Amino acid sequence: MISHCIFFSLTKPQSFADCVGDELPVGWEETYDPSIGVYYINHIQQTNQVEDPRLQWRQQQEVMLKEYLVTAQDDLEVSCLFFDHIRLELCDLIYMKQLDI
Repeated sequence: MISHCIFFSLTKPQSFADCVGDELPVGWEETYDPSIGVYYINHIQQTNQVEDPRLQWRQQQEVMLKEYLVTAQDDLEVSCLFFDHIRLELCDLIYMKQLDI
């Protein structure tokens, strides 16, 4: 039994980030009860829940991705403004150089 548990923990994803498709990571179990239907057991935290933890994970990932995209967009806009300023200074230098000729 111990070797089975060791093999199982080595082949199961270690976290939700490692899961593919509908997998659950080590410590999680999907089960069924006739009175409440499908529910999930977190053996590590010793908790039960009706909400699918994969959906919670995906929602967290979506929020994190949206926050990242907003930050990346802001950074891109700042970079564009910086390079616009540099190009304008370069054009001014070229123009001033041409006036010297």
